[in-house]
Amino acid sequence: MAHEQIALLDEGFKANWAEKQFQNNHEDRCPVVMIYDCSGSMFMGEHPMIEELRRGHELLQDELVKDFVASTRADISYIMYGADVAPPTMFATPAEVAEPGSSGELESVGVNPKFNQLNFEPMGATSTNAAILAAIDAIEERLKHYNKDGVSHYAPMIFLITDGWATDNDDPHPTTAGKTIQDYVVERLGDKIKNHRWMFMPVYIPSGDKEWDMKTFETLNAYPSSPSKTPIPLAPGKMLKFFEWLSASVQTRSASRTDETVSFPSPAGADSDFNWVMTGN
Repeated sequence: MAHEQIALLDEGFKANWAEKQFQNNHEDRCPVVMIYDCSGSMFMGEHPMIEELRRGHELLQDELVKDFVASTRADISYIMYGADVAPPTMFATPAEVAEPGSSGELESVGVNPKFNQLNFEPMGATSTNAAILAAIDAIEERLKHYNKDGVSHYAPMIFLITDGWATDNDDPHPTTAGKTIQDYVVERLGDKIKNHRWMFMPVYIPSGDKEWDMKTFETLNAYPSSPSKTPIPLAPGKMLKFFEWLSASVQTRSASRTDETVSFPSPAGADSDFNWVMTGN
């Protein structure tokens, strides 16, 4: 199904769907939002990066569903963006979307939440700031459902994968006078990371054009991020390795206690090293 249809779901349906999820699965939840850049540049060249991203995405879902704990605790939503931002997919665990008939309730209203149903299509420019805001809003809404239904959860995790600098940095924020949308993103991300221990990891794919890559780095470096303090450059051809690391990291986090501090190795495929330490919620 086209991911745009998800926007048509009213809040009542989302709340009812969340309540049913929690009734059927009493595990703690590890909220994760994956933000995928589907701007035009991701589709260019002899070996378009979007194909590597698509394969990495499929690897992530395949690996998580094999792990019993992660498949019942990792609560994942996907956001795809270009000039516009597609509505976030419904949060769901790998187990929920892998079971035959598990998506029947959603399919009855024209929504299919299966991970591999995302439409990897060119979406124009690169509205990264708007996509990050959509991720923050989606998690905040999901946390309300957790709290309402008494579901314990881990600190939220947001992963951004992009190949270019944001084209909406200087756009005025529609509801905050005197601020650009990037100013607003920096403010909100900083609060979530500092006060609520959220994790935000920006990953970029170098193009080989030094000027372009520097612009990309400078854009992403303006955002508060944790645990890495700078954007992570992904080495050419290493997308699958990164997704293998990502899957293993989500599995490790899901197997820990919600209040436990967990250490992880540096991302596989990254061109930089750091120690990832994620504090408990």
